[in-house]
Amino acid sequence: MLIFTQSRAGFLQFAAVCLLVLAWPLAAQAADPGKEVTTAADHAGYAAGADTVAKVHLHLHHVVNCLVGPDGDDFDAKSGNPCDGQGNGAINDADSEGQADLKDALALAKTGIGMESLGAAQNVATTVQQLLAKSE
Repeated sequence: MLIFTQSRAGFLQFAAVCLLVLAWPLAAQAADPGKEVTTAADHAGYAAGADTVAKVHLHLHHVVNCLVGPDGDDFDAKSGNPCDGQGNGAINDADSEGQADLKDALALAKTGIGMESLGAAQNVATTVQQLLAKSE
């Protein structure tokens, strides 16, 4: 209690340190590119097995969102973010060696989103899933 009575600035410094100590495990847990990649791969699989082009596109948007994170240029909040709370996007959270396949998967997922043929979009989703599985 003595710390708190010394000064308001001392209390604020103490409170800031406490917040950092409490937030540290959350930040460490949040940046898990492996979990983001697994979730993205799951959604690529859902896209590959979808029965409509709209569902393929939705799940490929989920893949994109998991790869780029909520601050990424290609992030589409309207599509939902199944990787919410898992990190800042698998590409951002991965080391430089792990980014190449993830960037390839991102480019393919974006291509699949632009396709209107169900079969072609599903084939792209299958390839995206295979690339992501390789990166897990």
